[in-house]
Amino acid sequence: MKQTKPAQAMELRSSSPVLGGHAEGSGQNGQPSGPTRLVNLMGQDPPQAPQGGRRGSGWLRLVAMVITGVGAAALVAAGVRMSGGGEAFLFATPFIIWGLAPFALALFGLRGRRVSTRRALGMVAASGFGLAIYGDLCLASRQSSTAGLAFLFIPLWQLLGCGAVLLLTTNRGKSDEAA
Repeated sequence: MKQTKPAQAMELRSSSPVLGGHAEGSGQNGQPSGPTRLVNLMGQDPPQAPQGGRRGSGWLRLVAMVITGVGAAALVAAGVRMSGGGEAFLFATPFIIWGLAPFALALFGLRGRRVSTRRALGMVAASGFGLAIYGDLCLASRQSSTAGLAFLFIPLWQLLGCGAVLLLTTNRGKSDEAA
């Protein structure tokens, strides 16, 4: 660790709000004070906000979460409708749990305060696909003899889509500008 000179330590004490100095941002001679000054003394630049529109806005993340939640509700409703309820619903439960896995993965990918636009749009596409299929199963007036296969294959396609989105939008040690 870099040793601080007595003058720098004195300046840090005088500008630190914890040690009875000035409030953060009110440093002398236009220099930052408080934690920002401490970071500068250690020879590092303070963290910068991402630039270039690389991060999505909060509303897109919210839209993706709502679509994911409605898709999961449509899956459960379609499962209840297709099974007829009652005891038959118990036999459908493992398939419903399997169907909820892609929605859980989408919510996992949307965790955190800031999510990239590409990731949010990918999760909207994957969850929207499931919502469209399960919504159709829930609202369709006729049922096909093979409609139950949707509970087997649609989650597989959704998992592949969500997994691909997560892999392609993962920031692997790169800076925010390169993501």
